[in-house]
Amino acid sequence: MSQYPAPPPAGPYDGVLAVPPPPAPPRARRTGKIILFVLLGLALLCCAGGGAVWLLVKDDVGKVADAVGTEVVVPAALGARRPTTDPQLRAAAAELATVMRTLPAAAPVTGVYGEPGKQDVIMIAAARLASLNPHGDLDTLFTGATGSLSVAPAADVAAGPLGGAARCGAGSVEGQPVVVCGWVDHGSGGLVFAYHQDVARARAEFPAIRAAIEKRG
Repeated sequence: MSQYPAPPPAGPYDGVLAVPPPPAPPRARRTGKIILFVLLGLALLCCAGGGAVWLLVKDDVGKVADAVGTEVVVPAALGARRPTTDPQLRAAAAELATVMRTLPAAAPVTGVYGEPGKQDVIMIAAARLASLNPHGDLDTLFTGATGSLSVAPAADVAAGPLGGAARCGAGSVEGQPVVVCGWVDHGSGGLVFAYHQDVARARAEFPAIRAAIEKRG
């Protein structure tokens, strides 16, 4: 029997540089989580739309050509909602705008409207793109933008005079209620996040919000 005491039991970090892992990152702000999923959805959509251009057939050429004059703009207001004055929301909107400029899409736009104190905040994100299959690309957009959020299955809604495909779904982000509406047509795609609204109100307002963002030449 050895005269030396037995070594202490191996620790959980022995053999791996004896350095514990870094602490878990702090809990992200809700706006940060929304930004992440907006970017994922639009990135998937922009890449899918861009690759599909090579598969054009005659009818598709006409549809995409008709959409060439589509523009997306930052509205001065959304109804009675003015651009937010909340510092955190303004910072989130600026962050989203900066990163969206790296996406393979033309003229991306973002904005946040309303005031948190009134529980009436709208976040928008949209871009020009070429889509041959708006309904399929809308699936891609919603999968990326809501796949990890608590959003009920979205239902198609009337696309209105701008056409394409549109839908809305209700859910929550870390307990905060939100309705997500989106659209894709042959020349653009976008998302609208309406906080503290019910689906009926968000659906009713969505066509006007989209029309304030998407302009046809």
